[in-house]
Amino acid sequence: RELFFAGARELFRQPEFQDGARARQVVRLLEARPRRALFRLACQDGLRVWMDGAGMPGLRGLALVGTAVRCGRFEAALGVLGPLRMPYWRVMPLVACVRGRVEAGALESGALE
Repeated sequence: RELFFAGARELFRQPEFQDGARARQVVRLLEARPRRALFRLACQDGLRVWMDGAGMPGLRGLALVGTAVRCGRFEAALGVLGPLRMPYWRVMPLVACVRGRVEAGALESGALE
């Protein structure tokens, strides 16, 4: 399984992550083996929010809005990692919408048959 991250630069523009030590901690989380734990968290059924640790010390001060994306045998995780103060009212529907579009696109293309 591979894990892809995009937009990490935006996370580090947030005031919570201006401290170099905190930024390094987050980078280690994203680069190290524990990122598989992020994948497992996000692959749980339904749209979920994990806040301030969620059983992973590296997530302290962060929130993860995640969901599983499933089509046939294809399984992936989709999520947004950000500060605790992120606008959940905006992020949660966005993650759900992207999940729906990915699943619909995969079915329409026949790529999963």
